[in-house]
Amino acid sequence: LLIITVGLTVFFIGSQKSKQPRAAEPLQPYLNAAFNYALVYPQGWLVLEQLCDLGKPDPVQVETDIGIRLHCTIFALKKNADDFFRVAVWSNPRRLDVRDWLVLNNQQPAGTLTVAEKQAEKTRLRMREYESTTVWLAEEDGNNMFEISFLHPMGAHPLEQTFERILSRFTFSTRQIKDEDILRELKGLPADHPLRRRYEDMFPELKKK
Repeated sequence: LLIITVGLTVFFIGSQKSKQPRAAEPLQPYLNAAFNYALVYPQGWLVLEQLCDLGKPDPVQVETDIGIRLHCTIFALKKNADDFFRVAVWSNPRRLDVRDWLVLNNQQPAGTLTVAEKQAEKTRLRMREYESTTVWLAEEDGNNMFEISFLHPMGAHPLEQTFERILSRFTFSTRQIKDEDILRELKGLPADHPLRRRYEDMFPELKKK
């Protein structure tokens, strides 16, 4: 059985530690139509899609006995940052619930919470001088399992509150988005902003003056 935290440790190899802890930044929306989810992340950060292992693209799918990693995106201030947020999507052909998924991957749940109006499970991992908090939840139809992580140097971190905000505003709907705050932030962008123009067809409200 391949533990599904593969890739977390190797991403840190060669990472650059921040000289000063960063306070929580303003947030901006990220929308993924392919896997139908939306969240917010710190303004000005890089969005590194399909970048999870040693900075390489991920055409080689990471596979466990119960699923395949289909998608991975890292949100970081810069490449090789020593703190970042990550979203990965795993296939869930057996439609396991979250606890069964974790048990079969030798992971111990560390708490239950609600994300996107669904029950989610939290896990924690320590590796060398780093630690991660990961929240797991199944897509509404159960076909995919979502992994939302915050990885950082050991100890308290100023972006922990930002991670809580990311979780509180995560949603599985981008076509009929329920999170009005995210849509408001899109409307607040300049009319010629690439992110706004990219989603005008998906959200007709953005075309309204």
